[in-house]
Amino acid sequence: MTGTHGVAVITGASRGIGAHLARAFDHAGYRLELLSRHGSADTASGPASVSAVDVTDADAVRMFVSGVLDRHGRIDVLVNSAGLIDEEVDLAASDPDQWWRVQEVNVLGPYLMTRFVLPAMLQAGTGRVVNLNSGAGTRAGGPAPGQVRWLRRTTSARRP
Repeated sequence: MTGTHGVAVITGASRGIGAHLARAFDHAGYRLELLSRHGSADTASGPASVSAVDVTDADAVRMFVSGVLDRHGRIDVLVNSAGLIDEEVDLAASDPDQWWRVQEVNVLGPYLMTRFVLPAMLQAGTGRVVNLNSGAGTRAGGPAPGQVRWLRRTTSARRP
């Protein structure tokens, strides 16, 4: 595709839902800027930029977003799909470092990506942010209603 529909940034694009969405956005005609832990992703057709970016590293995210804006001048869609699932064990057997890394990737990662993409969307007066984490969606209880309301408010790209 030629990228006629804008620019889509997709984290976690190397596999799972992120990879599926990369192929779908490519098929729909978006220019793709993909992120994965190892800098690899298969969009199965058109050209895409694939970068290895740690979504929990504020400087790396800022530099990545700045590069996308330098190349394209805009970001129309941000899909926060990068995520980890911790090992399901009793609390006493859990690894605090592993648990914390999951929190960083699943919570800090989308926050940082959105934090650095949102100003360009607000300046353009348009844009969409999609936050998902397929592993968390399989657990009982789901997200707290307050978290959902907060994410909707903070990721809505509207002019103030």
